[in-house]
Amino acid sequence: MDFLILRQCKYHCIGCNFTASSEEVTHHESCDHKHHLELIVIFMFNSDLQTLKTSNRLQEFSSDLRYRMQQLEMRHRSVTALEQGREREAVIVARLEEMEAAVRDIRSSYTFADPMASHLELANHGSSIAEQNVEVSTNTITIHRYEEERQRAMTYSHYVINSSPFFTSNGYKMCSRIYLNGHGIGTERCMTVFFVIMRGEDDAFLP
Repeated sequence: MDFLILRQCKYHCIGCNFTASSEEVTHHESCDHKHHLELIVIFMFNSDLQTLKTSNRLQEFSSDLRYRMQQLEMRHRSVTALEQGREREAVIVARLEEMEAAVRDIRSSYTFADPMASHLELANHGSSIAEQNVEVSTNTITIHRYEEERQRAMTYSHYVINSSPFFTSNGYKMCSRIYLNGHGIGTERCMTVFFVIMRGEDDAFLP
């Protein structure tokens, strides 16, 4: 029994479906040039079309990618600006807290009693102070350019001169507060002097 061996046309990869014996296929390949040329043209057209479609898809993908990158960059800038704003806000809050703490420290260093109340309290308890035999010392305050200072006091009703802090014999920290044009009922009548008790470092150990 003889077996017939079939062979495909060498142009089968571009669409030629001719299959026959080896001799017939050889004759077909040498004679059917027109058909093969048409297949080559169709194949090349389809290849170009596929390449064009691929190129278009790549362009669309590239455009979409650029758009997404721009959106991402805008979001990044927004987040960066927000973080910088929060950092500036935190710095401002920290500075405000430092200023408030400094003001509290300053306020805690002085006892701002009402001058007239202090004056009346000293007047009412003068006898008891004398009875306690408190040691009396002298505190000298020198006012330079007195006339100029008094003129300022006459111009500005709240103008006051504070002396340097000093300590009493039993350790209390004080200062003198002078109103050159008077204060309260003494305004424009006489010089008013108050002794202000200040907060000291050793107050917890004082009697």
